[in-house]
Amino acid sequence: QAASVLGQRFSLEVLRHLVGNKDYDAAPLVAHYLVRPFGDEYLFSHALIRDGVYGSLLTDQRLALHLRAGTWFENRNAGLTAEHLDRAESADAAAAYLIAAVAEIGRYRYDSALRAVERGIEIAALPQDRFALANARARVLANLGRTEEAIEAFEAALELAQNDIDKCQAWIGMAAGMRVISRYDEALERLDKAEAVAKSHNFVTELAQIHYHRGSIYFLTSRVDGCLEQHEMARDFAHRADFPEDEARALSGLADAVYSRGRM
Repeated sequence: QAASVLGQRFSLEVLRHLVGNKDYDAAPLVAHYLVRPFGDEYLFSHALIRDGVYGSLLTDQRLALHLRAGTWFENRNAGLTAEHLDRAESADAAAAYLIAAVAEIGRYRYDSALRAVERGIEIAALPQDRFALANARARVLANLGRTEEAIEAFEAALELAQNDIDKCQAWIGMAAGMRVISRYDEALERLDKAEAVAKSHNFVTELAQIHYHRGSIYFLTSRVDGCLEQHEMARDFAHRADFPEDEARALSGLADAVYSRGRM
């Protein structure tokens, strides 16, 4: 029964954790043809066996075993952590899906990241989780090149904002998308709103992003001096925030600016 919550395949190590016995031996399961060895793991002999055993679990048993599994996979596999906490009906499941999505974004697996945030949004109860997941969904859509949808998603996230930094991030996201589809005036308007908030709270990371996007719009609209100035500011804020990726982005913007001046 404990093995059945893990799916068709499982390791002896995690099974021992679920049953609370570090010396448990799966030999009796093999002897009765319920499972068979599969490399370093075990595999249910047939999917129907696993499904039938899983269906025999009482609700309390099922929830408790999934919760133990979620605890086991924490810091090992973010996606499995989220799935088991979800099946355990844990209040932490939505936040776990956000962690899983961020991990997938880091691996450039945007389709799986999108599935994670959308499931998180379905079950999120806490306002801060709802905003964080909505904001992450918008960023994933942007990375997938679904720009119009991303802008709409950032607008939806703005409605869920809990504080000024949430609003700031949503405005920046909208502006980034609007820049891509040449809605420059609207993008600059969002950046102005974001900058007012970021300056009042000294949100250094957000200021780096604001100046980068504004500088990029200035490049596209042939405002060369403004482009250079904005990217210099973006680089300064990124350096102060110790964000090398944003600093590299600002350097790319500076390259655009000097290119526009013919300084090859």
